[in-house]
Amino acid sequence: MIKKLTGMMIITTLVLTMISMPLRAGENDFSEDIDIEEIDMEEIIDELTHIRRIDSDLSRLMAYDDFVDELLEIAEDREKRKDGIVARYKGDNDKETALYEVEGPWEVEWKSEGRIFQLYIYDADDRRVSVAANQTRGGSGVYTNSDSGKYYLEIKAVGDWNLTIKENVEDS
Repeated sequence: MIKKLTGMMIITTLVLTMISMPLRAGENDFSEDIDIEEIDMEEIIDELTHIRRIDSDLSRLMAYDDFVDELLEIAEDREKRKDGIVARYKGDNDKETALYEVEGPWEVEWKSEGRIFQLYIYDADDRRVSVAANQTRGGSGVYTNSDSGKYYLEIKAVGDWNLTIKENVEDS
């Protein structure tokens, strides 16, 4: 029983430490289950209380592990935002990203190794802002924009690609 209590105290301390890091308003939600802009101590305590009430030891442990994984992802995403990184994506075919919010100026930096790489920027109202890339062979590039706002990307590709969205970059 003492081992169980000590383990729970250590884990609870870890969780509370990760969540107590400050958040900037408008941060992107990288977790699908927890809204990073809305998370607070009461929600964490509610979730831990809910998990604690699960009868099956295995189910309770699995629920706890899932919750901790979500919190660790949030902590990792906060660290990325400190470096100005809003999101990273990679793939080998077409993709549409989630909506993200940036403070200008911002950029999308990409590298493609495939035959085709097209990158379209859309605003939150589904209006095309730019055709940032239209490559017919491998290569790399950077798209910059000075306007703050909410955007998403559409990638049309044949072959491997990766990209990084950064905010608060020097406008060139």
